[in-house]
Amino acid sequence: MGAHDGIVMPVGQDWRFVVLSYVVAVAAALTAFELTRPAAEARRRNDAIGWTFAGTTALAIGVWSMHFIGMQAFRIAVPVAYDVPLVIASFAVALGGAVVALWLVVHGKATPPMVAGASVLLGLCLAGMHYTGMGALRIAAVVRYDPRWVAVSVAVAIATSYAAFVLIARFTAQRRLRQLGPELLTAAVMGLAIVSVHYTGMAAARFSAAPAPPAGGVLVDRQAVAVAVAVGTLVVLGLFLLSARVNVRPRGRAREDERYRALAESVPNIVWTADRAGVVDYCNRRFTEYTGLSAEAIGDGGWERIMHPSDRAQALAALHTALAVGSPYRAEARLRRADGTYRWHVLLAVPVRDTDGTIVTWFGSCTDIEDQKDAERIMALLGDVTQALTSSLDDAGIARSLVDLVAPAEAAYCEVQLYDAERALWRAAAAGEASAYTPERAQRVERTRRAGAALLTRDVSAVAIRASDRVLGWLICCELVDDVRALVPELASRLGAALVNANAYAREHKVATSFQTAALVSDLPEVPGLRFSALYQAAHAEASVGGDWYDAFRLPDGRVVISVGDVAGSGLDAAVAMSSVRQSIRTAALINPDPVAVVDAVDRIVRAMGNGRFVTAFVGVIDPVCEEFAFSNAGHPPPFLRRPDGRIVELSQGDLPLGLRQRSSAGRLILPLEPRSLIVAYTDGLTEIDRDPVAGHANLTAAVQACEGSNVATEIFEALSGQRPVRDDIAILAVWFEGGVVEVDGGRSARRWSFSVADGERAAFVRGEFVSFLESVGFAGATLNAAELVFGELIGNVYRYARGTVSVIVDVSGAAAVLHVLDGGDGFELNPRLPADLYAERGRGLFLVDAFADEFSIERRRTGGSHARAVLVGTTRVRPLSSMTRTSL
Repeated sequence: MGAHDGIVMPVGQDWRFVVLSYVVAVAAALTAFELTRPAAEARRRNDAIGWTFAGTTALAIGVWSMHFIGMQAFRIAVPVAYDVPLVIASFAVALGGAVVALWLVVHGKATPPMVAGASVLLGLCLAGMHYTGMGALRIAAVVRYDPRWVAVSVAVAIATSYAAFVLIARFTAQRRLRQLGPELLTAAVMGLAIVSVHYTGMAAARFSAAPAPPAGGVLVDRQAVAVAVAVGTLVVLGLFLLSARVNVRPRGRAREDERYRALAESVPNIVWTADRAGVVDYCNRRFTEYTGLSAEAIGDGGWERIMHPSDRAQALAALHTALAVGSPYRAEARLRRADGTYRWHVLLAVPVRDTDGTIVTWFGSCTDIEDQKDAERIMALLGDVTQALTSSLDDAGIARSLVDLVAPAEAAYCEVQLYDAERALWRAAAAGEASAYTPERAQRVERTRRAGAALLTRDVSAVAIRASDRVLGWLICCELVDDVRALVPELASRLGAALVNANAYAREHKVATSFQTAALVSDLPEVPGLRFSALYQAAHAEASVGGDWYDAFRLPDGRVVISVGDVAGSGLDAAVAMSSVRQSIRTAALINPDPVAVVDAVDRIVRAMGNGRFVTAFVGVIDPVCEEFAFSNAGHPPPFLRRPDGRIVELSQGDLPLGLRQRSSAGRLILPLEPRSLIVAYTDGLTEIDRDPVAGHANLTAAVQACEGSNVATEIFEALSGQRPVRDDIAILAVWFEGGVVEVDGGRSARRWSFSVADGERAAFVRGEFVSFLESVGFAGATLNAAELVFGELIGNVYRYARGTVSVIVDVSGAAAVLHVLDGGDGFELNPRLPADLYAERGRGLFLVDAFADEFSIERRRTGGSHARAVLVGTTRVRPLSSMTRTSL
């Protein structure tokens, strides 16, 4: 309050009326939003104008009543009267501003300039309404205004109006203004705009006492007027809201339903609606035309009655799930037609939700997809036929696979008749009801055969099975399904091609199998302390015989070389390449039994073959004397080494396949062998029996872990194949290592001695024992003398250069006797040359050994020292000293 001329009147404030004025303002804003929304959605201009007028009238009533309620919040100690014409004028100002502003925002594009303009207009009108209403006061006082507060009141009205219109535009664009939260927030901001102009305007007023009130005006009871105006306004606004709820939405929905049903009646599909619980309340005319049932029947268990029994449970379960979670519904089911036949339909339904997310109805459709299903079934049938026709190499088996697919699923009866070598017909296969092939139908088929034509009628079909210009036989079907009848010529053509291919394949398969069986090793070596088990299984049907192999052979010096591999490709070419590679490995190992050197040499051979062929191979060398296993892997599946305690070691170290590398980047790998160790090598057909290499590898690991018998290869194959035909060649080679070279068979096959290098007396004794042992196995004369010379020179060399204990082993279990000398020195290399000084007393030993031995080699031992191997000249008896199993399935 400020000082004016006269006595300044005290003005109090009643907060009850402040709150009441704000409530009325918010209610007015809510009612205006509810009534102007139909105006924005109306299709007719008169409807838009009518609802806009109703909404803005509600807002104007609220704004006007808020002003007079807010006036009573100020306690003025003088009687109050109002000038009625000015009161009406203030209402007109509020109404005009509300009409124009809301029209611009609701019907305009709600662009920033449009929103700003509407905000300025509504703010000015609110200020005009307030100051016009203040001018209608008739009290014994003079009212003056502070220009600064007046400006503030107008600015506040414009700013809060702008905030309210921004919220309206944003929530309308997001389609969220119908939701309770956004609607209340917007109304609260709009209510703040309405009351702010009043209370900031009142803050600008200064009341000074006057001797008497101006003439005219109607005297009122301020509190009674405030309460009456508030109650009356809220009642009017409530009636407006009720009218919008009762009239606008049902009518809008009714119009939407009318448009939807008009559209539904014009489409060829079954269209329906259901309430939120899924009860169907409408079906279009197509439902009655298709099912023969009334539209009301579908709402009372109708779905169950028209669905095929086989599809009912799944389709209804999907429907109940969609209803429970409110998700779109999709299912495929056969629906019964009025004539009793069933046709496939795809059933679709989507929920329609209210502004608060509640489902109010479901819109659904049923679309006939019988033709699509028929096409899918035909394509599936042709795919099954193609696969089945390659499942056998036998004519009768191929025919059987076809008729089993056709009858009884597609025909009551199906038969394939083929010509034999003498051009006589014989029944290759038949399936279905034989009674359908009546004598009358058989006569018609016979006439068709004589005419060399094709018979395609509703009850019987007969088509020649041809290969080029030659007729191989006839395909006969009775009572075929309509859409399959036209496929009979195609089925006959595919059957003819399958018979020709199978015959050609069978010939190649027989030649390749015979060649590969002949090329594979017929006998595995007999080596003391080693047991071999091998298996080769040719592919059954899906591919020609490939280039898989296994091999094991004993070198003259007693070491054993094993190899397993796979030549890329299939057929006779792969089998020939396999034989060449396997033999190359043998040749390279005889020259240098180092696995890496063998693999590198064969790699050059494979690249020299040309044609871009490559080979995966695993080559290993078992040394029974040192109890070691050296190996090299060229891109092959890693073999397994099972330790005596059951631990599995996967020999995964490897390099590129043969034909794809220049030289090995991975050196030779050597592992110690313990008695009762098991080595298992294989080709990839074993782990790909089920077309799942990961699962196949796990199954193979378990089989290797579990096997215990003598025929390990067969045990492993049966564990993984389960007696099923295999799709690719399989080769398996298993080696039990039971121990190194030992004195078996009463000491007649091998002898071992150990003594200190410094013990000359013991060395002389061993030399005598060595000579006696060789005499017992057939050495005599020059061969015995040469052997004794080799023994003496090797022991002398050890005496000069080694230390510790020396082990001497003579092994006569192979084709030749082999002398092994193992020392614990620093190790030395073979240099079989005479010294430069021919009269020197040293340097001739290794030269003499190399000269008098059939083969001689020295290599450094993994544990230190050297290992000399001398194959002695002479013959020995060859006796079976170990068990061996070989299986070819």
